[in-house]
Amino acid sequence: LEEQGLLALTEEFDDTPGQEERSGKKTTVSNMGRVNTGKDNHTTFGSDASNGSGYKVIGYNGELLRVHRIVLEVFNSEAIVAFEEANPGIEWKVDHKDRQRNHNCIKNLRVVTTAQNNNNTSRTLAPLPTFPPFCDFCGFKRGAVGTNQGTVAMTAAERLANIARI
Repeated sequence: LEEQGLLALTEEFDDTPGQEERSGKKTTVSNMGRVNTGKDNHTTFGSDASNGSGYKVIGYNGELLRVHRIVLEVFNSEAIVAFEEANPGIEWKVDHKDRQRNHNCIKNLRVVTTAQNNNNTSRTLAPLPTFPPFCDFCGFKRGAVGTNQGTVAMTAAERLANIARI
């Protein structure tokens, strides 16, 4: 792999928004879609949403937050600002490019309108773009929506091995 490809395998964690006044350990989120809870320093991809939607969620300040929204807000807030400036009054949504609701890597997320998000679902007739079996950034193994594939933490060596298979 090129040197730049190796740098892409670096997982970065940053504070989850809304805890600026909080003292002690804080909840952080990574650019690969993992969450580190401040309470017990446990790193996870989040829990399955109780409604069976396939999204990953975390409990935060007494409410459930979707991990994909946090990842996008922390690691691509510029895209959200640009969307809001170009589309005043229109609510932004987070789209999973590969339609895998549990694949919350920043490279798989984009800001879209509700209509654009609805056009990229498994229920529409829109053809699914072709994706390699593993995400080239985080090593997520793509599978059927609603499965637990891709929810196991991978080491950098395992991600390199998966990318080499592509």
